[in-house]
Amino acid sequence: MDGIKAMTKKYFTFLLTCALSLMLLLGGVTVQAIPKNYVAIDINPSIELVTNQYDNVVSVNAVNKDAEKLISDLEIIGLKIKDAVKQIVEKSVEFGYIKADKANEILITGSISNKSKDILEKVDESVKETLEANKVHSEVVKQNIDVNDRLLQEAHENGVSAGKYSVIEKLVKGNSYISKEELAEVKIASLFAYAKENNIT
Repeated sequence: MDGIKAMTKKYFTFLLTCALSLMLLLGGVTVQAIPKNYVAIDINPSIELVTNQYDNVVSVNAVNKDAEKLISDLEIIGLKIKDAVKQIVEKSVEFGYIKADKANEILITGSISNKSKDILEKVDESVKETLEANKVHSEVVKQNIDVNDRLLQEAHENGVSAGKYSVIEKLVKGNSYISKEELAEVKIASLFAYAKENNIT
């Protein structure tokens, strides 16, 4: 089973790498099947999505066990990104990953290499609308990062999304007392709390 999961993550990494390469090779050519945008959603479940130019989800990667449980009965492939995100957030509330009586943190990440600013705004809007509809509150943090081969490989080796791993790298920079492996096990809300306490941006 672990071998299958490892192969799945390698395939997702391969797909995303191909997507970024195709963007460079094809330039303005528009083909519906070509992956275009990377989006990661980190709550405690960590989920990575790839969309095409029409904002339809063409690939999904459940990065950890919570994410596997969360999307096990969701049909996300083919959905518009806003609809996919809506389902993910609703399930997160249903499963108790986002609760009305606690401080919630959600990290959404896009890749600067494929100009995903617009899609990140759509994801942000969908997250906030769904939270409001479910009468729960969460701080939502957005970031655009360079999602490259090295980042994806190291992130997946540590069982986290590229988005969460980029936060971890900032936290361990110049700090010899904590390791990336240790922080990979920490919930995103706790990572943000640590960053605030230590004035890390």
